[in-house]
Amino acid sequence: MAHEFESGLFVGEPAWHRLGVVLEQPPSIDDAIRLAGLDWEVRLAPLALAEDGRAVSHRATVRGSDNAILGNVVPLFEGGRGAELSRGTLWGAYNAVTEYITHERGRSDDARVESAWFGEGARLARRALDVGLEFARAA
Repeated sequence: MAHEFESGLFVGEPAWHRLGVVLEQPPSIDDAIRLAGLDWEVRLAPLALAEDGRAVSHRATVRGSDNAILGNVVPLFEGGRGAELSRGTLWGAYNAVTEYITHERGRSDDARVESAWFGEGARLARRALDVGLEFARAA
């Protein structure tokens, strides 16, 4: 839905809502991220109970540019699809992020697919992969 669209890009034809950048040719992944306005950092932020401010073990995924909360992937890391096979690993963390993007984030299946393929979800998945690879190389 157009009211859920923040930024993105399309190749060839614009989306029905006419939002986002339209390109004639597919860009590289790095150019797509930049041109779509998705070149912001993502961080984990601590969460607390609203009643008394006590900290909880979960963390929110937060966009650095405006502190928008994008979601909470920790429960998926601990018990998401396939977690029993990859619990506590970088692969498990990446799977949690991609499960969140493809199954939890967004208000509809269509919004999740569009985001995962062309929007913020694609950016988050790419960033999760890059961070995982950085950790693996440093190990």
